[in-house]
Amino acid sequence: MSTTTTNTRTRAFGAIGAVALSVLLAGCSAGSSEEAAGGGDAAETSASTPAATPGQASCDLEGGVTGTVELTETADAYEVVFTGLPVDGDTDNATFMLVLSGDDETVLSSDYSAGTFRSATVTVGVDGERVDVPDAATASGDVVTAVYPKSTGALADVEPTGWYPNVIYSVSGTSDSVRCGNGTVMPYEPLS
Repeated sequence: MSTTTTNTRTRAFGAIGAVALSVLLAGCSAGSSEEAAGGGDAAETSASTPAATPGQASCDLEGGVTGTVELTETADAYEVVFTGLPVDGDTDNATFMLVLSGDDETVLSSDYSAGTFRSATVTVGVDGERVDVPDAATASGDVVTAVYPKSTGALADVEPTGWYPNVIYSVSGTSDSVRCGNGTVMPYEPLS
């Protein structure tokens, strides 16, 4: 591999990491659990569907690519389906992230790089331990499905009242991100 390719990939990974951190920090300040519970100013609406059925929610992604995110909670897991970003040879790397908010924030994240999913993690709470979730994510064309078992870390104890997704990606060396609406917390009604 040439030095130019190595430097380009290093810069792309660095840019994606910086964007991920800024989005997480913006999400923490932009939408609190009080707002998600209806106590703050009304968030801008996007083409999202609050969980009319407990344990289910969806929204339309906006940005450089368009698509959808669907969240389904079962008794045993949280399943997240992202559509719209082809995961193929053109995609250098991508992070598919969903944040559950409530008393604290829980981050469900799957990282794709160099043609495969490299890692998937669950982090419960700002100071929580990042727990690996082997083989959580799979892809078929532009559909990425990630399943996070509730038996992972403290995930079973999470009682979300809101959620928001974010996808950070690099295609042919150009980084971008997509999210739903303005990226604020959307209401969520848990399964139980």
